[in-house]
Amino acid sequence: MSAGPRGGATPTVAVVGASGSIGGELVRLLATLSGSVPLRLRLGGRRAHALLATAEALRGTTAGRALDVETQVCDVWDDTSLATFCAGADVVVSVAGPTYRIGGRIALAAVAAGAGYVDVGGDDPLLEALARHASGHGSPVVASAGALPGASALLPRYLAALLPQGDALTAHVGGMEACSTTVAEDMLLSLSRGGPDGTPFGTPLAAWVAGEVRQRALEVAPAHHLPGARGPVVGQPFLSAETARLAAALGLRSASWWNLWTDGHAWSVLSTLPVLLQDPTTSTRDIVGHLCRAAELDVLGRRPWYLMRFRLAHTGSGQEVVAELRTDSSSLVTALVATTAVRTVLTTPGLGTGFAADLLDPAEVVVDLESHPRIDLQVTGTADALTRDPVTTSGVPHAAVEEGAL
Repeated sequence: MSAGPRGGATPTVAVVGASGSIGGELVRLLATLSGSVPLRLRLGGRRAHALLATAEALRGTTAGRALDVETQVCDVWDDTSLATFCAGADVVVSVAGPTYRIGGRIALAAVAAGAGYVDVGGDDPLLEALARHASGHGSPVVASAGALPGASALLPRYLAALLPQGDALTAHVGGMEACSTTVAEDMLLSLSRGGPDGTPFGTPLAAWVAGEVRQRALEVAPAHHLPGARGPVVGQPFLSAETARLAAALGLRSASWWNLWTDGHAWSVLSTLPVLLQDPTTSTRDIVGHLCRAAELDVLGRRPWYLMRFRLAHTGSGQEVVAELRTDSSSLVTALVATTAVRTVLTTPGLGTGFAADLLDPAEVVVDLESHPRIDLQVTGTADALTRDPVTTSGVPHAAVEEGAL
């Protein structure tokens, strides 16, 4: 598929999982995007009534502007249903899950229909499925176009453009928000798959040290106060396949990543996860239920929050840059990155296939994140680093980043 609508017509963007929490955020953003880039929206999912309610809510938020939106029931486990849903679409977006269970099913249906494809997850298994079953396809495919993975590599890449000599990355990502059964199941599945060649998506306690993965390099950080976090948090070291790939691409000497959890019910479940996984009387469904209920208890009567904080330093000169993103929902971050990916697929000829961190312009993603009223994104650092101003692929300079004391 060449970028742009078929035959010069208004492009159709088909969203699988449109009525879920991430899907709801995404279609609202796409509806807003359609004000400047005409779009037809096709909302897909299992429940017809939920799709209709989502479509009506969209029509009610377009301030009198006509919105071309349709709904279509779609079963991701039925080949015929998937093919029918993808037919005629210019871009298919999947926010359905669990992504590690779906694998490449939706992507293969999309490229078979000649559509571009954006997946907020997918990761290595998605790209490997395409390489096995649809090698040589002509459709642009953007995998890992969410918050984590996605923004989790794009924001460090943005910092690397500000401080090219940076060689040490420290990341703190997490917060306190509700957890859906889909997210919880993906979290469990990532422990055994999601990385390259069927390996786990990441390794607890590992870090990138002296240019390679070092097992058990870090320990869990007990409850402590961290800038940007609301209250004490526990830091869980975790080196994902995405972070290891990023560290290698940027030539980093070191990279440490900490998943943040409030010192509450969810962390209590996670800290006993190795025991639960070894207990034959406890099923995956039971563990998923425990995680979801624990997260619900943690957020009960409190405001949800989500933090992404990245620090890139040059150990030789002491220069550093920091990107700190605060919001009330990781789903919103995922939806914004996916929206950027959709726009990129529609407007970039010859985009190709790969991860969002490699295909999207980090400066464009930063602009999109900064522009949303529910997101506070600050970039600070040493003066020398902040005089560098990344330019988007469209040639429009990014607004000067804020300079401040760390």
